[in-house]
Amino acid sequence: MSMNAEEFLELAKRLLTNEQCPAGFRTLISRGYYAAFHVAKSFIESTGFTFPSRNTEKEHQKVQDIFGSIGDGQIELIGKNLFDLHGHRKTADYKLDNSHIETLRSAQERLKEARHIVDTLKACVAKKGKGEHYDKIASTVHKKATEIIKGVGYA
Repeated sequence: MSMNAEEFLELAKRLLTNEQCPAGFRTLISRGYYAAFHVAKSFIESTGFTFPSRNTEKEHQKVQDIFGSIGDGQIELIGKNLFDLHGHRKTADYKLDNSHIETLRSAQERLKEARHIVDTLKACVAKKGKGEHYDKIASTVHKKATEIIKGVGYA
């Protein structure tokens, strides 16, 4: 049985309730980002696109780039929010001297951003086969993924 990425969001919510301390806030930010990232990557893969097995370290940037260039404001916001969350996740994981993210407000905001990404993509998938919106977005995502992944610097 494979793990559902949304379990990271559930863990983040529990951390927000039960671990209101620097380590809890930092871990919440990281788990929230990874929930959003994996849901976004799965959405791309649901269009029939397959990520190459090499250069997985660049997938984070590529997923952000794919969503950031779709031409649909709500979907492009996912790319921006993923970029922002990724930055916060790196700060939380690697910059232990940076305490500005160790606040309840910061943790709540990051969790809200992650939840928004997950909910937006789930709502889009729920429209699959029920109209043109999903089909248009999926087609554009697949096209952009192909362009970006085959672009210079990923091979």
